[in-house]
Amino acid sequence: SSGINAEWPLRPGEQVVKIMVPLLKFYFHDLIRSAAAESLPFLLESVKHKGDDYVRDMWNYICPELFKSLQTEMEPDILAVVMESVASCVEVLGVGFIDSLQMEELVEAMKNHLKKNYDKKEKSTDCDSALIPLL
Repeated sequence: SSGINAEWPLRPGEQVVKIMVPLLKFYFHDLIRSAAAESLPFLLESVKHKGDDYVRDMWNYICPELFKSLQTEMEPDILAVVMESVASCVEVLGVGFIDSLQMEELVEAMKNHLKKNYDKKEKSTDCDSALIPLL
C-alpha cells in the first residue's frame, strides 16, 4: 500500500481527503469548515475496503487537523459539527485505530470544552445573582 502520504499518484479518496482536511481551518466561511468536518467519516468509510493499513494511514492524516479543529473552533455550531465528526470517525474506525496518545488528546480537548462551558455558566450565574438585587 502506498499510504495516504504518498505524493503521486493520488487515488480518488486521497485526493478528496487532501482537499477537505486543510479546509477544517478555512476561517473565511463557517459552512466550508462544517462541510469539511462532515465529510471525514464518509471518506474513512469509503476506503475501508482497502484494508486496515490504508484506513490507519488516512486516519493518521486526518486526526491531527481534526483534533486541532476540535481544540480551536470558536463557533459553537461548527464545534458541534466537529465533535459529531470525531464521534462518527471513531464509530467508523472501530476498535484498534485510535492510539493512546490520540485518545489522551481527545479526552483533553473534551475536558477543556466542558470546563469552558462550565466557567461560562458560572459567570452567567454570577451575573444573574448580581442583577437580582437590582430588580
